[in-house]
Amino acid sequence: MIRSTTLVAVAVLLAALPAAADAQDKAQLLDLDLELQEIRFASLADEVLTFYDAERRRQSASIFGFLALSWTDRVTGSSEAEADADFPHRLLLADGHVIRGRFGGVDDKGRVIWTTRHFGTLPVKLDAISAFRKPVPAAPAAPPETKPTSPPDKVPPDEAPVKPKAEAQQAPPAPAQVKIHVHEHGRAAGNVAVAEGVVAEVRAGQVVIKGLGGRRVIQPPDAQQVALQPPPPPATEDDQPAPAERPLPRLALAGSEGSESDEVELANGDRLVGFVDVLQPGALVLDQDGRNLEIAWDRIAAVTLANPARRKPGDWVSLSDGSEIRFADAALDSEVLSGRVFGNKTLVELEAGLVRRIDFATDYEIRPLQRLRPTQSSGGLVFGVPMPPRHQGDALYLHAPLTLRYRLPAGVVRLRGLAAMDESAGDWGDLVLKIRDGQGELLTQRLNRRTPEVAVNLRPRDRDLVLELDDATNGPVRDRLWLREAFILVKRPR
Repeated sequence: MIRSTTLVAVAVLLAALPAAADAQDKAQLLDLDLELQEIRFASLADEVLTFYDAERRRQSASIFGFLALSWTDRVTGSSEAEADADFPHRLLLADGHVIRGRFGGVDDKGRVIWTTRHFGTLPVKLDAISAFRKPVPAAPAAPPETKPTSPPDKVPPDEAPVKPKAEAQQAPPAPAQVKIHVHEHGRAAGNVAVAEGVVAEVRAGQVVIKGLGGRRVIQPPDAQQVALQPPPPPATEDDQPAPAERPLPRLALAGSEGSESDEVELANGDRLVGFVDVLQPGALVLDQDGRNLEIAWDRIAAVTLANPARRKPGDWVSLSDGSEIRFADAALDSEVLSGRVFGNKTLVELEAGLVRRIDFATDYEIRPLQRLRPTQSSGGLVFGVPMPPRHQGDALYLHAPLTLRYRLPAGVVRLRGLAAMDESAGDWGDLVLKIRDGQGELLTQRLNRRTPEVAVNLRPRDRDLVLELDDATNGPVRDRLWLREAFILVKRPR
Protein backbone atom coordinates (compact mmCIF):
# COMPACT_ATOMS: atom_id res chain seq x y z
CA MET A 1 0.00 0.00 0.00
CA ILE A 2 1.00 3.55 -0.65
CA ARG A 3 1.16 5.54 2.50
CA SER A 4 -1.15 8.53 2.81
CA THR A 5 1.78 10.83 3.51
CA THR A 6 3.31 9.90 0.16
CA LEU A 7 0.05 10.63 -1.63
CA VAL A 8 -0.15 14.01 0.05
CA ALA A 9 3.42 14.87 -0.99
CA VAL A 10 2.75 13.91 -4.61
CA ALA A 11 -0.46 15.94 -4.61
CA VAL A 12 1.37 19.00 -3.29
CA LEU A 13 4.06 18.63 -5.97
CA LEU A 14 1.52 18.30 -8.77
CA ALA A 15 -0.41 21.30 -7.51
CA ALA A 16 2.77 23.39 -7.54
CA LEU A 17 3.68 22.61 -11.16
CA PRO A 18 0.94 24.67 -12.91
CA ALA A 19 1.70 27.56 -10.59
CA ALA A 20 5.41 27.63 -11.43
CA ALA A 21 4.85 30.61 -13.70
CA ASP A 22 3.43 32.57 -10.77
CA ALA A 23 6.85 32.48 -9.14
CA GLN A 24 8.44 34.31 -12.07
CA ASP A 25 8.59 38.04 -12.76
CA LYS A 26 5.85 39.62 -14.83
CA ALA A 27 7.34 41.09 -17.98
CA GLN A 28 6.54 42.14 -21.54
CA LEU A 29 8.11 40.99 -24.80
CA LEU A 30 8.13 43.28 -27.84
CA ASP A 31 8.29 41.39 -31.13
CA LEU A 32 9.42 42.47 -34.61
CA ASP A 33 5.88 43.62 -35.47
CA LEU A 34 5.96 45.92 -32.41
CA GLU A 35 3.34 43.80 -30.67
CA LEU A 36 3.54 43.35 -26.90
CA GLN A 37 3.17 39.95 -25.27
CA GLU A 38 2.55 39.54 -21.54
CA ILE A 39 4.83 36.85 -20.07
CA ARG A 40 6.41 35.63 -16.90
CA PHE A 41 10.17 35.71 -17.27
CA ALA A 42 12.29 32.72 -16.24
CA SER A 43 15.82 33.16 -17.62
CA LEU A 44 18.09 34.44 -20.39
CA ALA A 45 21.24 32.53 -21.37
CA ASP A 46 23.16 31.88 -24.59
CA GLU A 47 20.82 34.21 -26.52
CA VAL A 48 17.80 32.08 -25.57
CA LEU A 49 14.81 33.37 -23.59
CA THR A 50 12.87 31.05 -21.33
CA PHE A 51 9.46 32.24 -20.18
CA TYR A 52 5.85 31.30 -19.51
CA ASP A 53 3.22 32.61 -21.93
CA ALA A 54 -0.32 33.79 -21.11
CA GLU A 55 -1.52 30.16 -20.94
CA ARG A 56 1.33 29.34 -18.53
CA ARG A 57 3.11 27.20 -21.08
CA ARG A 58 6.88 27.13 -20.80
CA GLN A 59 8.54 28.54 -23.92
CA SER A 60 12.11 28.88 -25.15
CA ALA A 61 12.91 31.21 -28.05
CA SER A 62 15.85 32.98 -29.62
CA ILE A 63 16.25 36.64 -28.69
CA PHE A 64 16.54 37.48 -32.42
CA GLY A 65 12.79 37.11 -32.72
CA PHE A 66 12.24 39.99 -30.30
CA LEU A 67 13.17 43.62 -29.92
CA ALA A 68 12.92 44.17 -26.18
CA LEU A 69 12.13 42.60 -22.83
CA SER A 70 10.84 44.90 -20.07
CA TRP A 71 9.62 44.76 -16.49
CA THR A 72 6.90 47.30 -15.77
CA ASP A 73 6.01 46.43 -12.17
CA ARG A 74 9.43 46.99 -10.63
CA VAL A 75 9.78 50.13 -8.52
CA THR A 76 12.84 51.95 -7.28
CA GLY A 77 13.74 51.05 -3.74
CA SER A 78 14.86 53.45 -1.00
CA SER A 79 18.48 52.31 -1.25
CA GLU A 80 18.52 53.17 -4.95
CA ALA A 81 17.03 56.60 -4.23
CA GLU A 82 19.81 57.22 -1.71
CA ALA A 83 22.39 56.10 -4.27
CA ASP A 84 20.99 58.62 -6.74
CA ALA A 85 21.97 61.37 -4.32
CA ASP A 86 25.53 60.02 -4.22
CA PHE A 87 25.69 59.60 -8.00
CA PRO A 88 23.47 62.43 -9.25
CA HIS A 89 24.48 62.78 -12.90
CA ARG A 90 24.61 60.82 -16.13
CA LEU A 91 27.51 60.51 -18.51
CA LEU A 92 26.40 60.07 -22.13
CA LEU A 93 28.92 58.39 -24.43
CA ALA A 94 29.08 58.58 -28.19
CA ASP A 95 28.56 54.81 -28.52
CA GLY A 96 25.20 55.08 -26.72
CA HIS A 97 26.17 54.25 -23.13
CA VAL A 98 24.43 56.19 -20.36
CA ILE A 99 26.28 55.80 -17.06
CA ARG A 100 24.95 57.14 -13.78
CA GLY A 101 27.72 58.46 -11.60
CA ARG A 102 29.69 61.43 -10.35
CA PHE A 103 32.33 63.65 -11.96
CA GLY A 104 35.67 63.10 -10.28
CA GLY A 105 37.86 65.51 -12.19
CA VAL A 106 40.29 65.02 -15.07
CA ASP A 107 43.53 63.06 -14.93
CA ASP A 108 46.89 64.06 -16.42
CA LYS A 109 46.01 62.17 -19.65
CA GLY A 110 42.99 64.38 -20.29
CA ARG A 111 40.46 61.70 -19.33
CA VAL A 112 37.29 62.38 -17.37
CA ILE A 113 37.20 60.38 -14.13
CA TRP A 114 33.66 59.08 -13.66
CA THR A 115 32.79 57.34 -10.38
CA THR A 116 29.85 54.91 -10.54
CA ARG A 117 27.84 52.80 -8.14
CA HIS A 118 27.94 49.55 -10.12
CA PHE A 119 31.08 49.73 -12.28
CA GLY A 120 33.72 51.39 -10.12
CA THR A 121 35.77 54.35 -11.36
CA LEU A 122 35.99 54.80 -15.14
CA PRO A 123 38.54 56.93 -17.02
CA VAL A 124 36.86 58.20 -20.21
CA LYS A 125 38.62 59.81 -23.16
CA LEU A 126 37.37 63.08 -24.62
CA ASP A 127 36.58 61.60 -28.04
CA ALA A 128 34.28 59.00 -26.41
CA ILE A 129 32.06 61.54 -24.63
CA SER A 130 28.83 63.02 -25.89
CA ALA A 131 27.74 64.95 -22.79
CA PHE A 132 28.00 65.07 -19.02
CA ARG A 133 26.91 67.22 -16.13
CA LYS A 134 28.86 67.89 -12.96
CA PRO A 135 28.17 69.37 -9.54
CA VAL A 136 28.88 73.06 -9.07
CA PRO A 137 30.34 74.29 -5.78
CA ALA A 138 27.85 76.41 -3.88
CA ALA A 139 28.79 80.05 -3.72
CA PRO A 140 29.77 80.98 -0.16
CA ALA A 141 27.33 83.31 1.57
CA ALA A 142 28.68 86.82 2.01
CA PRO A 143 29.10 87.90 5.66
CA PRO A 144 26.57 90.53 6.65
CA GLU A 145 27.65 94.16 6.38
CA THR A 146 31.03 93.25 4.94
CA LYS A 147 32.47 95.54 2.33
CA PRO A 148 34.50 94.07 -0.53
CA THR A 149 38.24 94.45 -0.16
CA SER A 150 38.94 94.46 -3.90
CA PRO A 151 39.83 97.84 -5.39
CA PRO A 152 36.95 99.45 -7.32
CA ASP A 153 38.66 99.01 -10.65
CA LYS A 154 39.09 95.25 -10.24
CA VAL A 155 36.56 92.48 -10.70
CA PRO A 156 36.25 89.95 -7.84
CA PRO A 157 37.59 86.50 -8.83
CA ASP A 158 34.19 84.78 -8.79
CA GLU A 159 32.85 87.38 -11.23
CA ALA A 160 35.87 87.57 -13.48
CA PRO A 161 35.22 86.74 -17.12
CA VAL A 162 36.84 83.72 -18.72
CA LYS A 163 40.27 84.80 -19.86
CA PRO A 164 41.97 83.67 -23.03
CA LYS A 165 44.75 81.18 -22.42
CA ALA A 166 48.17 82.88 -22.44
CA GLU A 167 46.54 86.13 -23.49
CA ALA A 168 49.68 88.18 -22.95
CA GLN A 169 51.67 85.92 -25.26
CA GLN A 170 49.22 85.69 -28.15
CA ALA A 171 50.75 85.81 -31.60
CA PRO A 172 49.83 88.63 -33.99
CA PRO A 173 46.74 88.03 -36.14
CA ALA A 174 47.29 85.51 -38.93
CA PRO A 175 46.48 86.35 -42.55
CA ALA A 176 42.88 85.94 -43.68
CA GLN A 177 42.06 82.26 -43.78
CA VAL A 178 39.20 79.90 -44.54
CA LYS A 179 38.14 77.30 -41.97
CA ILE A 180 37.30 73.84 -43.24
CA HIS A 181 35.35 71.43 -41.06
CA VAL A 182 36.83 67.95 -41.32
CA HIS A 183 34.09 65.29 -41.19
CA GLU A 184 33.78 61.57 -41.02
CA HIS A 185 30.29 60.11 -41.20
CA GLY A 186 29.06 63.68 -40.91
CA ARG A 187 30.77 64.25 -37.56
CA ALA A 188 33.01 67.30 -37.23
CA ALA A 189 36.44 65.95 -36.35
CA GLY A 190 38.33 69.21 -36.39
CA ASN A 191 39.10 72.35 -38.31
CA VAL A 192 41.79 72.88 -40.92
CA ALA A 193 42.72 76.50 -41.56
CA VAL A 194 44.06 77.10 -45.06
CA ALA A 195 44.90 80.13 -47.13
CA GLU A 196 42.16 81.91 -49.07
CA GLY A 197 41.48 80.62 -52.54
CA VAL A 198 41.45 76.97 -51.52
CA VAL A 199 38.37 74.82 -52.22
CA ALA A 200 37.51 71.86 -49.99
CA GLU A 201 35.11 69.00 -50.57
CA VAL A 202 34.02 66.36 -48.06
CA ARG A 203 33.76 62.90 -49.56
CA ALA A 204 33.09 59.81 -47.45
CA GLY A 205 35.21 60.90 -44.53
CA GLN A 206 37.91 62.52 -46.67
CA VAL A 207 38.61 66.18 -47.18
CA VAL A 208 39.78 66.95 -50.69
CA ILE A 209 41.72 70.23 -50.86
CA LYS A 210 42.02 71.87 -54.26
CA GLY A 211 43.57 75.17 -55.15
CA LEU A 212 46.86 77.08 -55.22
CA GLY A 213 47.98 74.80 -58.03
CA GLY A 214 47.81 71.59 -56.01
CA ARG A 215 45.50 68.90 -54.65
CA ARG A 216 45.66 67.22 -51.26
CA VAL A 217 43.55 64.53 -49.63
CA ILE A 218 43.17 64.41 -45.84
CA GLN A 219 41.77 61.19 -44.45
CA PRO A 220 41.25 61.08 -40.69
CA PRO A 221 42.19 59.24 -38.57
CA ASP A 222 45.40 58.63 -40.53
CA ALA A 223 46.94 61.85 -39.24
CA GLN A 224 46.55 63.78 -36.03
CA GLN A 225 47.92 66.98 -37.58
CA VAL A 226 47.65 68.31 -41.10
CA ALA A 227 50.01 70.84 -42.65
CA LEU A 228 48.96 72.08 -46.07
CA GLN A 229 51.94 72.84 -48.27
CA PRO A 230 50.97 74.53 -51.53
CA PRO A 231 53.50 74.68 -54.38
CA PRO A 232 56.01 77.56 -54.35
CA PRO A 233 54.36 80.85 -55.34
CA PRO A 234 55.17 82.36 -58.71
CA ALA A 235 57.82 85.03 -58.82
CA THR A 236 55.62 88.07 -58.46
CA GLU A 237 55.59 91.04 -56.19
CA ASP A 238 52.43 89.84 -54.47
CA ASP A 239 53.06 87.77 -51.37
CA GLN A 240 51.27 84.47 -51.05
CA PRO A 241 49.55 83.90 -47.66
CA ALA A 242 51.39 81.30 -45.61
CA PRO A 243 49.72 77.93 -44.98
CA ALA A 244 48.56 77.21 -41.45
CA GLU A 245 48.55 74.14 -39.24
CA ARG A 246 45.58 73.05 -37.15
CA PRO A 247 45.59 69.98 -34.90
CA LEU A 248 42.76 67.52 -35.18
CA PRO A 249 42.25 66.80 -31.48
CA ARG A 250 39.16 64.60 -31.91
CA LEU A 251 38.27 62.07 -34.55
CA ALA A 252 34.92 61.22 -36.05
CA LEU A 253 32.76 58.97 -33.96
CA ALA A 254 29.09 58.98 -34.77
CA GLY A 255 26.28 59.90 -37.11
CA SER A 256 25.34 63.08 -38.87
CA GLU A 257 22.47 64.28 -36.69
CA GLY A 258 24.49 66.31 -34.21
CA SER A 259 25.76 69.85 -34.04
CA GLU A 260 29.22 70.72 -35.30
CA SER A 261 29.87 72.88 -32.22
CA ASP A 262 30.58 71.97 -28.62
CA GLU A 263 28.81 73.75 -25.79
CA VAL A 264 29.96 74.52 -22.26
CA GLU A 265 27.32 75.51 -19.72
CA LEU A 266 28.69 77.66 -16.92
CA ALA A 267 27.57 77.61 -13.31
CA ASN A 268 25.78 80.94 -13.75
CA GLY A 269 23.72 79.60 -16.65
CA ASP A 270 25.72 81.19 -19.46
CA ARG A 271 26.59 79.00 -22.44
CA LEU A 272 29.77 79.14 -24.50
CA VAL A 273 29.93 77.58 -27.96
CA GLY A 274 33.13 76.52 -29.70
CA PHE A 275 35.37 73.47 -30.00
CA VAL A 276 36.75 71.73 -26.92
CA ASP A 277 40.42 71.24 -27.71
CA VAL A 278 41.58 69.52 -24.56
CA LEU A 279 40.63 68.62 -21.00
CA GLN A 280 43.13 69.40 -18.27
CA PRO A 281 43.10 68.54 -14.56
CA GLY A 282 42.38 72.16 -13.68
CA ALA A 283 40.46 73.48 -16.65
CA LEU A 284 38.79 72.92 -20.00
CA VAL A 285 40.23 74.63 -23.08
CA LEU A 286 37.61 75.88 -25.54
CA ASP A 287 38.57 77.13 -29.01
CA GLN A 288 36.38 80.00 -30.23
CA ASP A 289 37.47 80.93 -33.77
CA GLY A 290 41.13 80.38 -32.99
CA ARG A 291 40.97 82.05 -29.57
CA ASN A 292 41.58 79.62 -26.70
CA LEU A 293 39.55 80.10 -23.52
CA GLU A 294 40.71 78.29 -20.40
CA ILE A 295 37.74 77.64 -18.07
CA ALA A 296 38.24 76.33 -14.53
CA TRP A 297 36.21 73.22 -13.71
CA ASP A 298 34.57 74.81 -10.67
CA ARG A 299 32.89 77.27 -13.06
CA ILE A 300 31.48 74.56 -15.36
CA ALA A 301 28.08 72.91 -14.87
CA ALA A 302 27.83 70.78 -18.02
CA VAL A 303 29.63 69.94 -21.25
CA THR A 304 27.96 68.85 -24.49
CA LEU A 305 30.25 67.73 -27.31
CA ALA A 306 29.52 67.43 -31.02
CA ASN A 307 29.59 63.65 -30.68
CA PRO A 308 25.93 62.65 -31.12
CA ALA A 309 25.18 59.46 -29.21
CA ARG A 310 24.40 56.50 -31.46
CA ARG A 311 23.94 53.02 -30.08
CA LYS A 312 26.06 50.21 -31.40
CA PRO A 313 24.43 46.84 -32.11
CA GLY A 314 24.14 44.54 -29.12
CA ASP A 315 22.10 43.78 -26.02
CA TRP A 316 21.43 47.01 -24.10
CA VAL A 317 20.41 46.74 -20.46
CA SER A 318 18.56 49.61 -18.77
CA LEU A 319 19.07 49.73 -15.00
CA SER A 320 16.94 51.24 -12.27
CA ASP A 321 19.28 54.22 -11.81
CA GLY A 322 18.89 55.26 -15.46
CA SER A 323 22.12 53.69 -16.73
CA GLU A 324 22.02 52.02 -20.15
CA ILE A 325 24.85 49.54 -20.64
CA ARG A 326 25.76 47.31 -23.58
CA PHE A 327 26.30 43.70 -22.45
CA ALA A 328 28.04 40.85 -24.23
CA ASP A 329 27.19 37.25 -23.29
CA ALA A 330 24.39 38.50 -21.04
CA ALA A 331 22.84 35.94 -18.68
CA LEU A 332 19.93 36.69 -16.39
CA ASP A 333 17.85 34.69 -13.94
CA SER A 334 15.74 35.61 -10.94
CA GLU A 335 18.79 36.60 -8.90
CA VAL A 336 21.76 37.73 -11.00
CA LEU A 337 22.57 39.56 -14.24
CA SER A 338 26.04 38.78 -15.56
CA GLY A 339 27.99 39.63 -18.68
CA ARG A 340 30.87 41.59 -20.14
CA VAL A 341 30.69 45.36 -20.53
CA PHE A 342 32.68 48.27 -21.99
CA GLY A 343 34.17 46.56 -24.99
CA ASN A 344 33.97 43.06 -23.46
CA LYS A 345 36.79 44.00 -21.12
CA THR A 346 35.01 43.77 -17.77
CA LEU A 347 32.94 40.92 -16.36
CA VAL A 348 30.25 42.17 -13.99
CA GLU A 349 27.48 40.69 -11.87
CA LEU A 350 24.51 42.78 -10.75
CA GLU A 351 21.35 42.11 -8.81
CA ALA A 352 18.58 40.99 -11.17
CA GLY A 353 16.16 43.41 -9.52
CA LEU A 354 18.13 46.35 -10.95
CA VAL A 355 17.17 45.43 -14.53
CA ARG A 356 14.27 47.37 -16.03
CA ARG A 357 14.62 46.60 -19.73
CA ILE A 358 16.80 44.74 -22.25
CA ASP A 359 16.90 45.88 -25.87
CA PHE A 360 18.04 43.23 -28.35
CA ALA A 361 19.27 45.86 -30.82
CA THR A 362 21.34 43.74 -33.18
CA ASP A 363 19.58 44.22 -36.51
CA TYR A 364 17.06 46.91 -35.53
CA GLU A 365 16.99 50.10 -33.50
CA ILE A 366 14.00 51.50 -31.63
CA ARG A 367 13.83 55.30 -31.66
CA PRO A 368 11.25 57.45 -29.84
CA LEU A 369 9.21 59.51 -32.27
CA GLN A 370 9.75 62.55 -30.06
CA ARG A 371 13.43 62.62 -31.09
CA LEU A 372 12.31 63.70 -34.54
CA ARG A 373 11.49 67.36 -35.08
CA PRO A 374 8.39 67.76 -37.26
CA THR A 375 7.32 70.84 -39.17
CA GLN A 376 3.86 72.26 -38.50
CA SER A 377 2.25 72.97 -41.85
CA SER A 378 -1.19 74.05 -40.57
CA GLY A 379 -3.31 74.48 -37.46
CA GLY A 380 -2.05 75.07 -33.96
CA LEU A 381 -4.58 77.88 -33.34
CA VAL A 382 -7.92 77.31 -31.55
CA PHE A 383 -10.35 80.27 -31.39
CA GLY A 384 -7.39 82.59 -31.73
CA VAL A 385 -5.43 80.93 -28.91
CA PRO A 386 -2.12 79.21 -29.80
CA MET A 387 -2.26 75.45 -29.17
CA PRO A 388 1.09 74.13 -30.41
CA PRO A 389 2.18 70.50 -29.96
CA ARG A 390 4.10 69.83 -26.79
CA HIS A 391 6.04 66.92 -25.31
CA GLN A 392 5.39 65.61 -21.83
CA GLY A 393 7.57 62.67 -20.90
CA ASP A 394 7.22 60.04 -23.61
CA ALA A 395 3.89 61.47 -24.82
CA LEU A 396 2.98 64.08 -27.44
CA TYR A 397 0.03 66.38 -26.70
CA LEU A 398 -1.93 67.63 -29.74
CA HIS A 399 -5.01 69.78 -30.31
CA ALA A 400 -7.08 69.74 -33.49
CA PRO A 401 -6.95 71.21 -36.06
CA LEU A 402 -3.29 70.44 -36.72
CA THR A 403 -0.98 69.01 -39.39
CA LEU A 404 2.55 67.78 -38.59
CA ARG A 405 5.06 66.55 -41.15
CA TYR A 406 7.93 64.22 -40.24
CA ARG A 407 10.98 63.16 -42.23
CA LEU A 408 11.66 59.62 -41.10
CA PRO A 409 15.18 58.16 -41.02
CA ALA A 410 16.35 55.77 -43.71
CA GLY A 411 15.51 52.15 -42.97
CA VAL A 412 12.29 52.80 -41.04
CA VAL A 413 10.01 49.74 -41.06
CA ARG A 414 7.39 50.36 -38.36
CA LEU A 415 5.56 53.11 -36.48
CA ARG A 416 3.85 52.28 -33.19
CA GLY A 417 1.97 54.20 -30.51
CA LEU A 418 -1.34 54.71 -28.73
CA ALA A 419 -3.56 57.65 -29.70
CA ALA A 420 -6.03 58.53 -26.92
CA MET A 421 -8.41 61.39 -26.23
CA ASP A 422 -7.57 63.58 -23.26
CA GLU A 423 -9.66 62.85 -20.16
CA SER A 424 -11.05 66.40 -20.22
CA ALA A 425 -12.54 65.90 -23.72
CA GLY A 426 -15.79 64.55 -22.28
CA ASP A 427 -18.80 64.65 -24.60
CA TRP A 428 -17.43 67.62 -26.53
CA GLY A 429 -14.22 66.11 -27.88
CA ASP A 430 -14.68 64.72 -31.38
CA LEU A 431 -11.89 64.56 -33.95
CA VAL A 432 -10.53 62.57 -36.90
CA LEU A 433 -6.96 61.28 -36.78
CA LYS A 434 -5.29 60.73 -40.17
CA ILE A 435 -1.83 59.30 -40.74
CA ARG A 436 -0.35 59.00 -44.23
CA ASP A 437 2.98 58.62 -45.96
CA GLY A 438 4.15 59.89 -49.34
CA GLN A 439 2.14 57.20 -51.14
CA GLY A 440 -1.20 57.68 -49.43
CA GLU A 441 -3.33 56.96 -46.40
CA LEU A 442 -2.16 54.60 -43.65
CA LEU A 443 -4.82 55.22 -40.98
CA THR A 444 -8.05 57.18 -40.57
CA GLN A 445 -9.85 56.95 -37.24
CA ARG A 446 -12.56 59.04 -35.62
CA LEU A 447 -12.04 59.47 -31.87
CA ASN A 448 -14.62 60.63 -29.35
CA ARG A 449 -16.31 59.45 -26.17
CA ARG A 450 -17.49 56.22 -27.82
CA THR A 451 -14.08 55.42 -29.29
CA PRO A 452 -11.58 57.22 -27.06
CA GLU A 453 -8.39 55.53 -28.28
CA VAL A 454 -6.79 53.58 -31.12
CA ALA A 455 -3.61 51.51 -31.26
CA VAL A 456 -1.25 52.63 -34.03
CA ASN A 457 0.95 49.99 -35.65
CA LEU A 458 1.81 50.95 -39.21
CA ARG A 459 4.39 50.15 -41.86
CA PRO A 460 5.46 53.37 -43.63
CA ARG A 461 6.27 52.88 -47.31
CA ASP A 462 8.67 55.82 -47.54
CA ARG A 463 10.28 58.45 -45.34
CA ASP A 464 7.48 61.05 -45.49
CA LEU A 465 4.99 60.90 -42.62
CA VAL A 466 2.04 63.26 -42.10
CA LEU A 467 -0.01 63.31 -38.90
CA GLU A 468 -3.26 65.27 -39.23
CA LEU A 469 -6.02 66.10 -36.76
CA ASP A 470 -9.36 67.43 -38.08
CA ASP A 471 -12.15 68.64 -35.83
CA ALA A 472 -15.53 66.88 -36.29
CA THR A 473 -18.83 67.60 -34.50
CA ASN A 474 -18.80 70.66 -32.19
CA GLY A 475 -15.77 72.15 -33.94
CA PRO A 476 -12.38 72.19 -32.18
CA VAL A 477 -13.89 72.25 -28.69
CA ARG A 478 -11.75 70.05 -26.39
CA ASP A 479 -10.35 68.13 -29.36
CA ARG A 480 -7.31 67.14 -27.34
CA LEU A 481 -5.28 64.05 -28.15
CA TRP A 482 -2.34 62.25 -26.58
CA LEU A 483 0.06 60.15 -28.65
CA ARG A 484 1.72 57.92 -26.08
CA GLU A 485 4.71 55.56 -26.26
CA ALA A 486 5.20 56.42 -29.92
CA PHE A 487 8.37 55.09 -31.50
CA ILE A 488 9.70 53.89 -34.83
CA LEU A 489 11.61 50.75 -35.71
CA VAL A 490 14.65 51.32 -37.92
CA LYS A 491 16.63 48.56 -39.61
CA ARG A 492 20.35 49.01 -39.19
CA PRO A 493 22.45 49.29 -42.36
CA ARG A 494 24.75 46.35 -43.00
